[in-house]
Amino acid sequence: MKILTWNVRGLGDANKKRLMKEEVKRQNPDFLILQETKRESFSRGEVSAVWSERFKEWVVMDSVGASGGIVIIWDTRRIKVISSLVGLFSVSVQVEGENDSTWWLTGVYGPATSRGRQEFWEELGALFGLCGPRWCIAGDFNVIRFLTEKSNNTRLTSSMREFDDLIREMELTDLPLLNGEFTWSNLRADPICARLDRFLFLSEWGAQFPNGRQSLGNRLTSDHSPVILETGLIQWGPAPFRFENVWLDHSSFQTHMEDWWPWEVRHGGPGFKLMKKLGKVRKELKTWNREVFGSTQAKKDALSARIKQLDDIEGGPNWNDILLAERRRTKEEYANVLLIENRLASQKLRVKWVKEGDANTKFFHRILGARKSKNVIDRIQLQGGEFTEESSRIKQEIVDYYRHLYTDEMDSTWEINGINWAVISREEASHMERSFSEDEVWAAVTSCEMDKAPGPDGFTFAFIRRSWGVIKGDVMKFFEDFHSNGVISRNMNETFICLIPKGSQVGRIEDFRPISLVTSMYKLLAKVLAHRLRAVLKHTIAMEQTAFVPDRQMIDSVLIASEVVEYARKMGLQGFVLKLDFAKAYDRVDWNFLDYVLQKKGFGKRWRLWMKGCVSSAHYSILINGRPEGSFRGQRGLRQGDPLSPFLFILVADVMGRIMDTAKNNQMIDGLKVGREGVHVTHLQYADDSLLFVKNSEEAVHKVMQLVQAFCKISGLKLNLSKCSLLGINVSADTVLQAAEGVNCQVGTWPLKYLGMPLGGSPLQANFWEPVLQKIARKLDGWKRGFLSKGGRVTLIASVLDSIPTYFMSLFRLPVGIAKRAEKMMRNFLWKRWDDQSSWPLVAWNQVKLPKQLGGLGIGNLLMRNTALVCKWLWRFQQEPEAFWANVIGSIYGKEANGWDTSFRYRPSFRSPWRFIARCRHDFIKGVDFTLGNGMKLRFWQDAWNGTRSFAEDFPSLFSLSRNPEASVAEVASFVGGSEWDHSWHYDFRRRLGETEAIEFAALTHRLQDVSLTPHMEDKRGWGWDPSKFFSVKSFFYGLCLENSLATFRFII
Repeated sequence: MKILTWNVRGLGDANKKRLMKEEVKRQNPDFLILQETKRESFSRGEVSAVWSERFKEWVVMDSVGASGGIVIIWDTRRIKVISSLVGLFSVSVQVEGENDSTWWLTGVYGPATSRGRQEFWEELGALFGLCGPRWCIAGDFNVIRFLTEKSNNTRLTSSMREFDDLIREMELTDLPLLNGEFTWSNLRADPICARLDRFLFLSEWGAQFPNGRQSLGNRLTSDHSPVILETGLIQWGPAPFRFENVWLDHSSFQTHMEDWWPWEVRHGGPGFKLMKKLGKVRKELKTWNREVFGSTQAKKDALSARIKQLDDIEGGPNWNDILLAERRRTKEEYANVLLIENRLASQKLRVKWVKEGDANTKFFHRILGARKSKNVIDRIQLQGGEFTEESSRIKQEIVDYYRHLYTDEMDSTWEINGINWAVISREEASHMERSFSEDEVWAAVTSCEMDKAPGPDGFTFAFIRRSWGVIKGDVMKFFEDFHSNGVISRNMNETFICLIPKGSQVGRIEDFRPISLVTSMYKLLAKVLAHRLRAVLKHTIAMEQTAFVPDRQMIDSVLIASEVVEYARKMGLQGFVLKLDFAKAYDRVDWNFLDYVLQKKGFGKRWRLWMKGCVSSAHYSILINGRPEGSFRGQRGLRQGDPLSPFLFILVADVMGRIMDTAKNNQMIDGLKVGREGVHVTHLQYADDSLLFVKNSEEAVHKVMQLVQAFCKISGLKLNLSKCSLLGINVSADTVLQAAEGVNCQVGTWPLKYLGMPLGGSPLQANFWEPVLQKIARKLDGWKRGFLSKGGRVTLIASVLDSIPTYFMSLFRLPVGIAKRAEKMMRNFLWKRWDDQSSWPLVAWNQVKLPKQLGGLGIGNLLMRNTALVCKWLWRFQQEPEAFWANVIGSIYGKEANGWDTSFRYRPSFRSPWRFIARCRHDFIKGVDFTLGNGMKLRFWQDAWNGTRSFAEDFPSLFSLSRNPEASVAEVASFVGGSEWDHSWHYDFRRRLGETEAIEFAALTHRLQDVSLTPHMEDKRGWGWDPSKFFSVKSFFYGLCLENSLATFRFII
């Protein structure tokens, strides 16, 4: 099915009609929907002018004078329309489908006024009741849904919210545009663009016409682009083998596996033989699957027909106990086939949050269809700029691109001197080359997800686990051989490159992210090696790199960047922020450079041999629409999807950071110094995402870029200068522009998107959180509640929707209004009926938000989760005093004498994350407990070191008299030397105590009479709301909820 909708802005011009006809002819749709025809009637001659006269029928909504007008035209050779409706803003036709089914298509032209939109929403609501559940809407809605759908939009309007609510309440699918962002432009020199035109459809329409793809046609005329919806699956060849985990539950599987495996392979090494034996099992499984499982749909049809026959016989003279038992067995068999179908669909979709008991085939197939339509490649832009939809050219273009990408282009004449390589110890290097044990390999097996996308061999780790007793002998022989020789056979290191769209707009090959799918046995080997490598990274990777190193997190870099930028802004520091973008960074790494880095960092010869064997033996095929194309061997690059690659890449990227450090130490470059301690920040790295801080000098920017380019030359990496951006801090726009032109990069704007966060933006503004709300809405677009039980909805909200805001909420304060909007989406998803009729909630939302231990469902409650998430920083600050982020925070804000907390010598900007984090300390301290040692760190009055509350809370009058309310326990106690502490206390009050204060003092001295200090033991601060004494967000959230519940209960009493 192919439908084209176009706001043509009038049909009065003959040249416009010729251009329209050319585009319609090129697209050859089944339906053509035109808006703003500005025609009070529509003749066959008009149809002929924009399409062709033969085999066409149409329904029209006449314009009012020269305003409005809609027409739907269809090709009668392919389409049969039964009836039609004409409204104030729409034209609808009922179409005859297959198997006596019908569906509706509606063309709309939305009004531009708020009052008119209310009538428009009401008309769509009426059509929803009439046309559902197989209904598709197309046209110019004259409103956008999200802020990102308009080029200059910064404000969320009520019309946008109403439109978004309508889409979600009706559970309409809103597909992304594949080759553009906007459908309308005002066509000016500084244009305003918006997405006003779109297709929306209900899930059953999408099931009848699967794999929908929405794209833009050529805007030959009008200020609107034509929008095309095309459905149907593209089949470009046989799909590769995929092991189905449901096979493991069949009673005969294990017996067959034991029979198939002993097959003898006479030639080749252990790895080659292992893969050959797996290939033999693969062939046997294909035959066994056809014989035992067959077609689930055919079985369902046959069983359903037999159940209907038995139901018809029931009640008649021939009904008996034998038929009754047969019907019971047939229904059980039907249920089993349905369960198998659910599990097959679940594995293909790889939905991690769903429970098998709540599986639903319609749900799985809906999401699977949406994923397929998103990932389908039906057109590609060639190197010359033109597009092609020819399958053979698409295949050839993609294969040639990646064959060239993985071809070595390096000049090997280079050398690096003078940098600190941070060499690992000889003991560490030797330990990494130890023999492989069966326990180590089995631990790697159990660490792999059982239904992850399989590679070229097709086997999942569920199969490896279940068959371990049968195959482990051959697997361990391969590991022993690899330990000695470092050789991996070609059949073990075959790789499928799966192309994942980076965004909704894809047209060029560069718009896809190549993810490598490797064989199960190579993945197992790489997992074992990656575990060994990860253990030593902390000792050899610089602290500015936060990716894949134990105890470092991506959000650390965001915190540092945010605080540095806001500190510089507030203190008037002048400088630049340079965001780097490397083109296909993993894919360009030079293998010789990688080996050089490993050698310089102290890795042994055997380990380097292993790494060379892993990266250099890879052979590639490209998965295009699910089918492998081409076969070639790589000469450079690290595979995204190989468990080793992230760790190897950061070893390479570490060199750039160390080059920067050396240049800084030699005073060649200068970054930004922050705080009283003058912590020097020149760069931040998260894998290949790099952010550089440069002092206010065009020459400094030029020097930094020269260093980066030198690193690229020796490592194989390449800058994508069109995506590199330079931004100024307290620097004029002209200065930034001049500096950017000097290094051929772009001028960036604040807020800058950095690691998914709007760096330099205000978390108090709604547009800061718009990406979070959009992501929730997009998820709800695909996951329609009508396909799920209440239990399934709760599971989805808890494991997916609830986690979407987590990244943002781990650093910034969530505004109350944003929390309400997000929770409203969750609440509606949970309680609304499938037909969108009103449904009373079964439980109050405040009860639903509570943890399960307190009788709730553990979903929502975003404001309290926000507090729990940011308080993790307060725990980490005391636990990670040497971390780079802690040094930056401590330098800017200062540290309390205990070393556990920051002070507030510096008044931060309202955009600074630590401003909100520090203000949550009063909640954080509720869960803390203390162990008294020498009393140097504990505050006598303000820490709850003696009992559950602090002395300041229990004895407020005495606290108000203290000359030093911040005094430590040791300062109040009197040390008399030796190994003992004097148990008399010196409180240093400002005056003599009154009668009331004397009563408090007596109680205080009674509390202190058995207290003793231990000179050689430091005070400790632990976490009292978890038995482990270590902080967790979960325990803190539960503690806050429990405290809040008790407070509410006391208030009620």
